[in-house]
Amino acid sequence: MNFLKLLISRSLLYIPRLNIGLRLDKHGAPYRGTTSRLYVQSWSGTAQHLIGTSINIVSVFIVFLFAGCGFYSFSGSTLPGHIKTVEIPVFANTSLEPGIDDEITAELSKEILKSQLRPANQNADATISGTVTRYTNTPHTFGGGGDLVNVELYIVRISADVEFFDNRRNQSIFKGSVSGEGTYDFQTENEQYGRSKAAKNLVEKIIQNSVQMW
Repeated sequence: MNFLKLLISRSLLYIPRLNIGLRLDKHGAPYRGTTSRLYVQSWSGTAQHLIGTSINIVSVFIVFLFAGCGFYSFSGSTLPGHIKTVEIPVFANTSLEPGIDDEITAELSKEILKSQLRPANQNADATISGTVTRYTNTPHTFGGGGDLVNVELYIVRISADVEFFDNRRNQSIFKGSVSGEGTYDFQTENEQYGRSKAAKNLVEKIIQNSVQMW
């Protein structure tokens, strides 16, 4: 609020003052006549433009000030008030990648611990469950010259069907398919590095599409 007041006061400095005085002739003497006339110099178009610009700046600032209330963070405060605890069963796995279900479940649980929500093993207010449905590790970019073509980057993609269920009201908050991906340099990194990046990216998408959608 203090910043808004300062912005308005600074803007007003650009408003030209009224110039009031006697009208003089080229010799510096008052015009001849029965009386000396006072004149008021009117504002120029430039002054009016500056005032309009100042008002626009203040208006834009106010819009951003109120729009800032719409940004979400994973704090749990964006959820319905009755949801305080959440259960995260180990994800099922129908892909051909062993252990990816445990990795995603652990990553999701870690993110929950950063929030105001509390993990619970039973009688939780909500449940986040899912099934890993697809895992791929494929070339992403190629390089080289002549007849030689080398793979420079690989990309790991993971897909999962996820549901965020409100146990108290017996209704689904979010249900859908979510995908994450992670690239890695084949020369200096390994598949596990890309897999970890993809798992983190998948968990971010789960949070965005379930918890933060409110």
